[in-house]
Amino acid sequence: MATVSQVLEDADRILATWEGNSDFSLATMTKVQMTAKRDEVRSKAALIEQKRVELRGLTESLTDEIKELGQMNTRAKSGFRAIYGPDSPQVAQVGITRTSDRKPRTRKVKPTE
Repeated sequence: MATVSQVLEDADRILATWEGNSDFSLATMTKVQMTAKRDEVRSKAALIEQKRVELRGLTESLTDEIKELGQMNTRAKSGFRAIYGPDSPQVAQVGITRTSDRKPRTRKVKPTE
């Protein structure tokens, strides 16, 4: 499929050639129709590009805010752990595994020869 810029370039060339050859005609399409369609496509392509730039800016802003909120989450969790203790119900409420809920580590058994 051709890109928007390729289609617009082709339409510009065709319309420029059509302008110089007034005897050229097509049964179901006029130069005015083609010019209007080309202008419509160009306008929509420009609008889409503008929206892409806006979306890129919003995405970068959101990424920065997510990082900042993540850091705030980490600080708050550390504060709850420091103030209420690592085995408190408050620590569990903010999403940290309480010390008493952790499974003890198991050591791997060395194979005997």
